[in-house]
Order: sequence, then C-alpha cells, then structure tokens
Amino acid sequence: MPSDDNARGRGLRIGMLGGGFMGRVHSRAARSAGAVLDSVASSRPERSAQAAAELGFENSTASDALLGRTLDAIHICTPNEVHAAQSLQALDAGSNIICEKPLATDSTAARAVLARADEAGLLGTVPFVYRYHPMVREARARFREGQAGTLLTVDAGYLQDWLLGSGDENWRVDSERGGPSRAFADIGSHLVDLIE
Repeated sequence: MPSDDNARGRGLRIGMLGGGFMGRVHSRAARSAGAVLDSVASSRPERSAQAAAELGFENSTASDALLGRTLDAIHICTPNEVHAAQSLQALDAGSNIICEKPLATDSTAARAVLARADEAGLLGTVPFVYRYHPMVREARARFREGQAGTLLTVDAGYLQDWLLGSGDENWRVDSERGGPSRAFADIGSHLVDLIE
C-alpha cells in the first residue's frame, strides 16, 4: 500500500519519453507533485542529455533502455504514432503510464493498451487537464444546476500561435508521423473531452 507521501506523488520515481514542449509541461507537474525526476529519453543521445540538464532529470538515456526499466510511472510525451507501442512497452516492464493524448491513433490499439494495463494491474491515464480549469468547473456546475438552459449545439475553436505561418512544420501536420487523426487527436481531443 502506498504511503500518504506516495499517494500525493512524493518520492515517486518517474521517467519521461520526450524532452520537448510536453516533456517540459509534464516534468514541471511531476516536480510540483514531489516526484523524483529519474530519467529522460529524447530523440537522440545529445537531445536526451540536453533535456536532462534543462528539465532537472538525474539521468539521460535511450528510449528502449527507459522502456525496459520499472519505474513508478513513465510519462509518454512523444509523437502520436508511437504512443500505443511505447505505452505497451512501459506496461510490460511494470511501469504505470501517463500518456499524452491520443493514447493511440486508432481504437483497437487504445483498447490493447487498456487491456494490458488491466492484465498487469497497473494504472494509465491520459491527462485532460483543461477539465480542472476554474472556468470549466464553473460552466460544468451551471449546466448541472440547470442554469444554462438546454444545450442545442456547440460551436468552439482552439486558438494558438504556433504553426501559424504557412512554412511552419511539425510532426502534428505530417500525416506519416501525426497519424490519421493529426491535429484533431492532438488538440481537438481537449474539445471533445470538455463537451463530454
């Protein structure tokens, strides 16, 4: 049984796959929860070393080496097309997973990850953090109390300043690397989660 400190994240040893934008976000969250930032793996050895230094991890390593270890949790902050495979590897090694969305690029692979976690008695989550924003909580409370009336339709947008220019490139806009769902699964999934 985890101690009270471990229940709050204190002292849990975590690994991180991906040292980019979401790796920075996840490492800050883990650190603020009191986790020990054990190891990080990025796209290349030099990038892993750089991420370890910048994000405060004790070690830098290769993805396969990290996925072969048992840690309290492995955060998967890599491009969409590898989420399911990396989640399965982490679970097979005995680590709980915190996987950036989408968990997989198709429902069959997502169900396989869920089944593997259940079989192993491990936990996994996809962090939909916007649902905890104060404005979202207020809106949810108003709908539950009937203050918003009957919902007939939803019109929403997602504004951001990255990938704004016509020449901007990133794996999210590459059909080979972003998978069939690309931007919808990467950021549109937040909208779906909020509506649900």
